[in-house]
Amino acid sequence: MTPACENNLPACPDELTPVGLIAYQVFPYVNATQTEVNGIDVGLETHIDVGRIGRLSATLNYTHVFHYYLTAPTGVTTDLAGTHGPTGVSGDTGNPEDRAVFDLTWDRGPWSVTGTVNYVGHFNLLDPSIGIDTCGESVISEDRWVGTYTGPNSFCEVETFVDVDLYAEYKFNEHLHVHGSVLNVFDKPPPLDLQTYGSAGNYDNAFHDAGAIGRFFSLGATYTF
Repeated sequence: MTPACENNLPACPDELTPVGLIAYQVFPYVNATQTEVNGIDVGLETHIDVGRIGRLSATLNYTHVFHYYLTAPTGVTTDLAGTHGPTGVSGDTGNPEDRAVFDLTWDRGPWSVTGTVNYVGHFNLLDPSIGIDTCGESVISEDRWVGTYTGPNSFCEVETFVDVDLYAEYKFNEHLHVHGSVLNVFDKPPPLDLQTYGSAGNYDNAFHDAGAIGRFFSLGATYTF
C-alpha cells in the first residue's frame, strides 16, 4: 500500500493514494488510578438560653479519615491517610486524618460575638504511592535538599495546627450593622512542611495559610436600604 500523502506535493505520485489523510483518532479516557476513602463526619449543634446574660450557641464539625486507599495502574494499593500523598495532586497538600471546627457564639440584644477554633491534625511527609517510604526520602524529594537528610525527626512530620478567630457584630438598628474580626488571635505560626511544593515557603498553604498570614484585623459596616 502506497503511503498516504497529498497529491500536490512533489514527492507524491500523480495518481491518488489508496488511503486518505488521517482525519481524527479516538483516545477515550482511562481510569489510571482508583481511590477509596472512608471515615466519619460528626456535626453537633446546641443552643442555650442563659437568661439576662443572653444566649449561647455552639457547633462542632469533626472529620476523621480512617483510610485513603489509592490503587495504581499496576494494581498496588497504598493507604495515604495521615501522609503527604498523593504528592502529585492539588499542590501536594497532604491528607491529615483529623480536622475540626468549633464555634461558640454569644448573643445579647444588639451584640453578637463568635469565637472559632480551627484544628488540623498532624501528618507525616511520606507518600508510599510513589515510593517515598522514609523520612530521608520525603525531605530530599524536593530540590531544596541535596544528599541524605540527617536532621531532626521532628521535621519528618507536619505538626498539629490550631488557630483561633474572633468575630463581633453590633446592630444599631435593622439597617446599620457594624462588624469586626480578628483572625489568628494568638498569631500562631504555621508548622514547618519540608515536602509541599504548593507554597512559596516551607508551609502548607492549604491548611496553614492563617498561620503564614499571622494575626489579621478587619472592620466594616453594612447598611441595608
